[in-house]
Amino acid sequence: MPLRARRAKQQVASISSATSSSLALAYDYIKQRILSLKYPPGMNLAEIDFVSELKVSRTPVREALIKLASEGLVELHQNRGAWVSEITLSDIRQFFEALDGPRSISTAMSTPETLAPCMKPIFTFMR
Repeated sequence: MPLRARRAKQQVASISSATSSSLALAYDYIKQRILSLKYPPGMNLAEIDFVSELKVSRTPVREALIKLASEGLVELHQNRGAWVSEITLSDIRQFFEALDGPRSISTAMSTPETLAPCMKPIFTFMR
């Protein structure tokens, strides 16, 4: 491969890794603030604010907002910007239903009949 082509390939690789690290930075920064409610539901998320706070270009911020929108944390409105998604009663219900599944499974598995074989080696060891 000619030297010029190799250098161009290295520059593209360094740009893409810088962009991906900027994307990760923007994504983690915004997501953490949404989940901690520093950015409450319904808050407008202005790209320009993140650009100045994080010292990154608009592209990684835009990509981070798109990724957060795909996860349901952000709502994107064409030509109007991005907002933190509202929390609905349905969202809360789904959250608690999701928590209930593992709890009911662990409760069903902790009957004396299922625990006895597991506890036998412990009781034998304690004697």
